[in-house]
Amino acid sequence: MDKSTFYELVERYLEGTATAEERRIVESWYSQLTQGSIELSEQEQQRLDTVVLQAVLAKTVPQPQGKRIPFHPNRWKRYAIAGVLLLLIAGGWFMLKSSGRIKDVASLSQTQRFKNDIAPAYQGVVLQLNNGKKIRLDSLHNGSLVLDDVIKVQKDNSALAYTPNATQIRFHTISTGKGNSYHLTLPDGTEVWLDAQSSLYFPTAFTGQERTVTITGQAYFEVAKDPSKPFHVKFRDQEVVVLGTHFNINAFENRARTTLLEGSVRIIKDRAQPITLTPGQQVSISTENGQWMVIPNADIDEVMAWKNGTFRFTGASIQEIMSQLERWYNIKVEYADSIDNIALVARLGRNENISRILNLLEMTKQLEFAIDGNKVIVMKIKPPG
Repeated sequence: MDKSTFYELVERYLEGTATAEERRIVESWYSQLTQGSIELSEQEQQRLDTVVLQAVLAKTVPQPQGKRIPFHPNRWKRYAIAGVLLLLIAGGWFMLKSSGRIKDVASLSQTQRFKNDIAPAYQGVVLQLNNGKKIRLDSLHNGSLVLDDVIKVQKDNSALAYTPNATQIRFHTISTGKGNSYHLTLPDGTEVWLDAQSSLYFPTAFTGQERTVTITGQAYFEVAKDPSKPFHVKFRDQEVVVLGTHFNINAFENRARTTLLEGSVRIIKDRAQPITLTPGQQVSISTENGQWMVIPNADIDEVMAWKNGTFRFTGASIQEIMSQLERWYNIKVEYADSIDNIALVARLGRNENISRILNLLEMTKQLEFAIDGNKVIVMKIKPPG
């Protein structure tokens, strides 16, 4: 909606000549203003068009119920600024929304739909100590640290390495926020990479007959070899047992996927017969019905893309893609249409703004996207006619 169209819409409402749809739009806009839910910065106010602002101030917009409110310049200035900014700078969203859903974006360019771009969330990484104390790792300086008074670690940017201390055992949990990953070296030399919104629960020393950790989300392991102490990874109702190997566990969504890159792993679930994988294989287990599925030749590049700092989608569904973007950009996803059986291909660095990824996905000519605050709306392109 351009400036002249906006003013004509308001004026038709005041004159009583607006259509039912136009009245609904103005009333919805006015209702939000009177609730005081819109706040503006000085920079936003300066971007307003003076002519349109003066035109709105010259009117007294009636309440949706038909009553009139006495004119108070200061209050109406605030309302008018909010209304004009919302309608003009947001690129005409009120003409396109009904109950939070977009009806039609054919008249908007991609530049308008991607105007409110979103960068990676870069939320913090938290380490919870044995006593329950939580430490923001991204706020600590690099170098040697002492945790729980006796546990020595070395911090180097987005990595933490533990020094073995078999006489003092504590249990720590490291958790990543949205848009962040982390690298951890356990006291036995095992290296673990955590994806966004993931966690690892582990002891500060492995002293028993086995080495056991617990994860949520996604993690990649390069396990230090120790034939006398098998390494166990627990997640959901499953367990991976190894001696020394490289593998990835993705426990997001409704399927848990374990992919082997090197060595050998054994997957145990409940009382079912364990499954042993060889390099390049992946086992996918449904969290809904427990059904197993072994993929003999997994796409290792796609599996490991997150660790290598990229998004890589090869025939992925739009729902799978948007779930990854939710964890990385801290967004909410709304589907304006029912979208099934659309497989997409894309590859891009994780440090890019979300508009770059959405632009690649739009090049398939199957979907369109719109960024509205922290929400990304997914729309299916309708065939002509």
